[in-house]
Amino acid sequence: MFVLGSHYRNPLTFSNEAIEAAERGLERLTQALSNDAVPVKPGAEKLDARTVRQRFMDVMDDDFNTPQALAILFDLAREINRAGETGADTTEARHALKELAGVLGLTLKATEKPFTDAAPFIELLLTTRKKLRDARQFQLADEIRTTLLKMGLTLEDTNTGTSWKRKK
Repeated sequence: MFVLGSHYRNPLTFSNEAIEAAERGLERLTQALSNDAVPVKPGAEKLDARTVRQRFMDVMDDDFNTPQALAILFDLAREINRAGETGADTTEARHALKELAGVLGLTLKATEKPFTDAAPFIELLLTTRKKLRDARQFQLADEIRTTLLKMGLTLEDTNTGTSWKRKK
């Protein structure tokens, strides 16, 4: 990911920050693939990936422009996340993201939720936290977040609810 972010004709400048940014970018792309758990609303529109494939091929044909190709993948990941929040069908777009990332040599795999044995209990805590927030008992809700953070979990509040993942 770090190498692909720079055009092959330009010098590559190494730094720890650049490596960390590449890791975060790879995580963002991978996270978009794991959005298959979001239920598709009946009759919802389908996110079309044909134009993305064409744009990707055009920039790759233009002197193997991998930084632009990565930008297209990030745009697609953002669209997948937005469409997933509205309940649109993102199956084709997620397949396109995985396919196009593979062209660049990136093997994106949907992340598995950590703590699979504890998942039902964590979900119960998130439900309780939501009820506390709805009842405007923010101090107790924050205690749940803080406790989960100490356990190595981060919470992400979105329009569709709260998701959790292992803190890196």
